Amino acid sequence: FVIVAEDCFKAGGDVAIEWPTTCSYWHLPKVVRFIKKHKLLKTVFHGCAYGLKATAGKKVGLPIHKSWTVATSCQCIRDRLKKKCPRCPDHAICEGVDTRLSERYTTEVAEVFHQAFAQHIQQRKTATQ
Repeated sequence: FVIVAEDCFKAGGDVAIEWPTTCSYWHLPKVVRFIKKHKLLKTVFHGCAYGLKATAGKKVGLPIHKSWTVATSCQCIRDRLKKKCPRCPDHAICEGVDTRLSERYTTEVAEVFHQAFAQHIQQRKTATQ
């Protein structure tokens, strides 16, 4: 990733790293150095705020709180992908089948990401005109 990301930066591009907030990778020295070197912006968002729900078990249909962190060079992504738990009265635990399914983004997360990236591209386009 670092090799490709460095080339991306040299070409004027942007990067985003996404892992669950509790992922141990965030604490790896090479990850910490990379984020610091490139002054990446961090944002945290919660699955339940973006429609992540249990599909199995006793709590089918209840929101899953799963927390993700993104470190990015794109301010639009940081500014738009930041919704937190809207104080759901109850959450399903992210376990079993739902653990695997939670690796995929909800439609709402994907839409917000794409809208943010489109905004970013438009801003860059306007800045170069």
